[in-house]
Amino acid sequence: GLRSCMRLILEDESNPKYIIEKLNRMIRKTQSRKMFVTAIFAIIDTEKNKCILFNAGHLPPYKISGESKEIFKIKKHGLALGAMNSVEAEGAANEVVFDFNKGDKLVLYTDGVNEAMNNSKSEYGLENLELYLNNNADKKTNELLTGLISDVKRFTNNSLQRDDLTLLIIHRN
Repeated sequence: GLRSCMRLILEDESNPKYIIEKLNRMIRKTQSRKMFVTAIFAIIDTEKNKCILFNAGHLPPYKISGESKEIFKIKKHGLALGAMNSVEAEGAANEVVFDFNKGDKLVLYTDGVNEAMNNSKSEYGLENLELYLNNNADKKTNELLTGLISDVKRFTNNSLQRDDLTLLIIHRN
């Protein structure tokens, strides 16, 4: 479904806004009206040292500066795909362009991370996620990834979760 649509679009298009708009139209046409998809589409331009990121209703990713180790929350986002007929009017508001230099990291995750619950029904939350990233910004990518998963599991005391835990960390060498 969605993955093959994406592949087809990518063959002749690289502008995130057009890709998201086209994907939205495909979802509206082929899926039931009740279905919507959250997505993040990012292009890393290594020549201009920029990242162009388009967020359709997904949780805000984080950028970790390789130089200062500062954490930036990439907050701009629009509606989930399939929720509205068009993303055109919202388009510009969904797209954000930021510096992405050598050593920088981009942290993407699903709501299974922040909504991970412990036995007393408390959620891990974005606060704990940000706290972990702030305290471990200088770690290597694989250490950051495994450490974050361990931190979530420690918080939940390994209790069974209703959602999967998906994390992706992109490090620019």
